[in-house]
Formats: sequence, C-alpha cells, structure tokens
Amino acid sequence: MADFIFHDPTGRRARRTGMGAGLLVSLAALVVAFFFATLAFAPRLPILSLKDPRTLQALHVETVHRLRGKPDWTHVPRRARAGETGEPTKPLSVGFYDPTDASSRDSLARHIDQLDVVSPQWVFLNGSGGPVTVTPDPQTEAIIAAAKNAPSVLPMVHNFHDRAADGPLADALLANPAARAALITNLVNLAKARGYGGYVFDLENLSPQGLALYPRLLAEARAAFKPLSREVWVALPFANDDYNLKTFQAVSDTVILMAYDQHWGGGQGASGQPGPIAGEDWFETSLERDMRQLDPDRTVVALGAYGYDWTLDAKGHATDGQTVLYYEATQEARDSEAQVNFDDDALNSTFGYVNDDGSHHVVWFLDAATIFNEVKVADDYRPRGYALWRMGEEDPSLWKFFGQPYGTIKPNDLDVVAPGTDVDFNGQGEVLHVSATPTPGKRQIEIDPDNGLISTETYTVMPTSYVLDRYGWRPGWVALTFDDGPDGRWTPKILDILKAKGVHATFFDIGENMQSRPDLVQREVREGNMVGNHTWTHPNIGVTPLAQTDLELNTTQRLFEVLTGRSMRLFRPPYFGDAEPSTPGEVDPLLIAQKLGYLIVGLRVDAEDWQRQPNGKMPAPGAIVDRVMTGLAVNNPPGQVVLLHDAGGDRSETVAALPGLIDAIRAKGYQIVTVDQLAGMSAAQAMPPTSRS
Repeated sequence: MADFIFHDPTGRRARRTGMGAGLLVSLAALVVAFFFATLAFAPRLPILSLKDPRTLQALHVETVHRLRGKPDWTHVPRRARAGETGEPTKPLSVGFYDPTDASSRDSLARHIDQLDVVSPQWVFLNGSGGPVTVTPDPQTEAIIAAAKNAPSVLPMVHNFHDRAADGPLADALLANPAARAALITNLVNLAKARGYGGYVFDLENLSPQGLALYPRLLAEARAAFKPLSREVWVALPFANDDYNLKTFQAVSDTVILMAYDQHWGGGQGASGQPGPIAGEDWFETSLERDMRQLDPDRTVVALGAYGYDWTLDAKGHATDGQTVLYYEATQEARDSEAQVNFDDDALNSTFGYVNDDGSHHVVWFLDAATIFNEVKVADDYRPRGYALWRMGEEDPSLWKFFGQPYGTIKPNDLDVVAPGTDVDFNGQGEVLHVSATPTPGKRQIEIDPDNGLISTETYTVMPTSYVLDRYGWRPGWVALTFDDGPDGRWTPKILDILKAKGVHATFFDIGENMQSRPDLVQREVREGNMVGNHTWTHPNIGVTPLAQTDLELNTTQRLFEVLTGRSMRLFRPPYFGDAEPSTPGEVDPLLIAQKLGYLIVGLRVDAEDWQRQPNGKMPAPGAIVDRVMTGLAVNNPPGQVVLLHDAGGDRSETVAALPGLIDAIRAKGYQIVTVDQLAGMSAAQAMPPTSRS
C-alpha cells in the first residue's frame, strides 16, 4: 500500500484534469463576460407609438420687399465721432442675468469670459422698512469664480415680486429716511461680505411722489459706497419724459438706458397695435435725444434680446402680449411654417401665425441683425458700455460682435445661426418624448451701402431647439408615484394601504434597492402596480457621463427582467423636479433612455415629503395632503402626476398621509390611475414580457 490508490504514473489523468479545470474557468469567464456585455448592450423595448399631441395650422406672412424711397431711419441725424484724447477703445460688456432661468445660466456659463460686468437679479426689497432678500445662487457664484477673468458683480436691487413691480412698497421706502438708511446699510454690509462691486438700482412702477424721491436714495447710496470704491448704477427707461436723466446721472456713477419696449407685452404701445420692440427710427431718435442730456462716459445702453407674441381679437386688436425668447420665436415660426419678415422701417423681425386653438398671433422679436444695427449707431456716441437684457433670451450670433472696439464691428458670420439652447414643448401632460433635436439655422443679410446697417434679413432655414412632446393629459385622472424604493420599512406599509384602498400606483425603483429587496419588487408587480426605472444608484444624470447613464439604466433593467420576467418601459430621471427640463444638459440624458424605448415621466405635483422643515422634522401628513390637493387644482394646467417617496429617508409621515390623501383625491371626484393609463398604454406595453435568462 505504498503507492497512492489514484496515482497515474503516465500523467495523462493530471493533464486531462487540468484541461477540464481550464475549460471550466474559461467557461465561467465567458459567462461573466457575457453578463457584463448584457449591461453594456442595452435591451431594446418594443416600438410604441403615441398619438401626436398637437396639430398646428399656419398663417403664412409673405415677405415683400416694398419698392419705395429710403425708410425714415436713414434720415435721422447722428452726432459725428468725437475722437477725444484718451477715449477708451472698447465699451464695457454688461450682462443682465436671471437666476431663476436655466437658459440664462447656460448663456452666462458660455459667455462669462466676454463680460466685464454681470448684474444678477439677486437682491429684492422685502418690505418698505429696508430689509432685502438675497436669492441663493451657488451655481452662478461657481461659474463666476471659475472664469478666466471674472467680471465685476453688480447685483440688481429691484422691487419685483411674482414678476410684477411693487410700486407702493418702493414708494413707502423712498418716503421714509430711516428706511432708506436701513436699506443702504444692508447693501453696504452685503457688498463687503460678498465682494460686490456695487449695485444696479431698478425700482419701477413708482408714483410721481416716489419718482421725485428716487434720486435722493441714489445720492445717499452713492455717498455710502464711494469710500468703499463701489459704484451705484441706475436703470432708467428709454425715451421717457417722466425721468430727468441729468438729475439721475448727477447722483449715480452710471445711467443705464433700457433701449427697448417701444411696444410691449401687456400693452400695445402708442400705436394701439403690436409693433416693433425697438424700431430703428425710434431707437436712433430716442438715443439722440437722451444722449444730449447724458455724459457718454457714464452711460450704458441696454439692448433688448427677446420678443413679444401678441394674441389678436376678431378685429385684429391685441388682447395680450407674452414675452418670448429668441429661440421660442424662431421655433414658433418653424412650427407654423410662417415666413419671418425683416420690417423695412423698423429693422425688427416679425411674423404671424394661427395657433391650434384658432387664435391669430403676431410676433415681433429682436435678433442679432437688429442689435448689430443698434450697436453700430450707438458707437458714434462712445457710451461707457452696452448691456444685454437679458442673457438666455438672445440670438447667440450677437456674441460675435458684442463688446468689440468702437466703430469696428462687422456683420461677419451672421449667416449661420447656432442651434437652440432652450427647450420647446408641444401638447400637455407629464409623459415626455423628445421629438426633435437642435439644428442650426441659416439667413441671408444685405448691407445698406450708405450707412453700413443691415437693411434686409431673410431666414432660409429656421434654427431649432430640442422639442419635447407632452402626453397623458386626461382631466380628472391622478397618478400616484413613489420614488427611490423599495425599502423594507416603508414600501410594505404603502403596498398594504394601496391594497386596502383598492388603488394601484407607479413605483420608480432604484436598482440597488431592488437588489436588496427583490421580494418587494415582485410584490409591486404581483399586486397590479406599475414599476419604472429610476437608475441603479440615483445619480444626477444631468451632470454624469452619458456612458454611466446608459449603464445605470441597463443594469436596473436586467435585474428587473430576472426578478419579474418583464421589462420596464417608464423612466423617471433622479432629481427631475418637474415635467419641463429646460436646458440641453437636462435633455441629453433623456435621449439615451428614449433610444432604448423608455418613456420619460415627469411631474407637476411634488408633495415635498422629502423636504425637511426648519424645525428639523419631515412634513406632517396634513401638510402633505394639502400640498398635493393644491397642486392638483391650481397649476396651469393642473398637475396629474403626484410625486411621493417610499425610501430615501424617514417616510413615516408619507405612510401616515397616504390613506387620507387617497380619500381626499376621491372626494374631489378624481380617478386614481397608473402612469401607463395616463399615457394610453396597456399594462403589457408598459411592462412587456421578456425572458428571465
């Protein structure tokens, strides 16, 4: 028994065993590799067609170049160039910025290095006694801090609340010396703490008494800021006899002439009809008159960069005028197949169209051609600078000449218009589909040989932005959705309540949580609820690499298929605050999901059950119910998709609120449905059967 029982002196058995083990290892490696390949190669969902949410009729406005004498703007006299010794060769570039608008932030990020001064709408009057509220805006502060040559920051001090100027509040402050002193003290402290270079004052809708006291506030502010080497600027309307420009310039460091709104939204201007926002003849005449009263070295000319869309009544009179951005105007022209006309006299662009509700509209808007003409004319006065009102609304082609040395601008490269940087929407509802991606536009321009102004502009191809179609608008229906689960503490309780109430909901599950509690995922499906993809780790896909977004979706989808034998059709991006993504950065990741066959689900009613209160506690059940019911009633249009959470923190208050919320929704006559029902899909379309392999 000295030899081993299984000993093979020939070595053949060892070779065979080793070969077999190697094959097993290789096979295991192939299985693992194939598994990871399934994550990299996305599952494709069956094609699904939804009904087009919008049908447009077009009102074509023909472009007819009227053959007649020179228009009026060619005859307005202009001051000759001064050519003074020591005159600056380049004007300041100033950008007005709205921190509540994602398009404005995107424009600021793109052009921060072209600005000398940025004036964000950060500081507003919060009472007639002098207190102010500062809009928190860490994103913008980071953009400015990261600029190669950070511009000076002069925040706007304004009296706007809910998009309207509160004239009585400002009047009361101006009439109270103690309130003025308190306001100035607050502003000085802010400037010291945050490094502001000063402020731009913009108090509007003042009474005659308030307007008479306004210069006193500016003089007191200037006296307080001068020792700190800070400046006081004031924004004043263009061509307005109520304002004594000399008086205002005497008490400020710079007057900003807001050179637009010859015709404006909410009114129809002097003509009683819609019209140019800054017609060339009006602009030149008004600029000449105002500059006679002002020192150019202490004057900034603010140029408009937006448009107005007027609705007409049966007699052709304007009943309403809504502000539109440049790309909103060009998108509307493209959608309605309307021809844009560059008016011969005004040198502003205009078109008309008929909306899908049958209403007739007239649009006037300002683009790079008009702004080029304004700068070329104003350069003769050598103002201290030019301001853009406001960033995010503009034709981006204007940045090719904005801020160039006096008298040097040329209309070069204006023939190609960059693709849109905003997002246009069609239809209603909170289920989204990206129907068009940005494309560049083209235009032809002609230069008047006598004065170098652009006299003709013809759009041959309209630029486009992202277009998102909305689906699912079904009045009287409400979809309850729960994000971030499943969670072993809260999801079972929520499922118990839904089952007891005879209600189905839509759960947007996170892959990591699905892996931890597969039984809850299977229960959600088994009890008739809808399940959608909420990525694997809950990243902000607006700032993550697209490849990571792809992997997050695919991994979650594969796990769901193994657990349930079904696929997921619905997708809600994490941190998706509403049904309206507003920048390309927010839309780009949605295209990945859409190409894989997903439908994007937004929301308009956020219960904010995730938002911890100032006392450190989560919202009480009554507050959650009230917030949802208000959102279902007051939004325009009212919301139908309600956001709640079944994970991500303490959801005990959500669980406590749910029975009462269901009862309150039903008491109002609403029907509770799942998101697939809102979208007009069957359950099999929303969660198509698939192989568990």
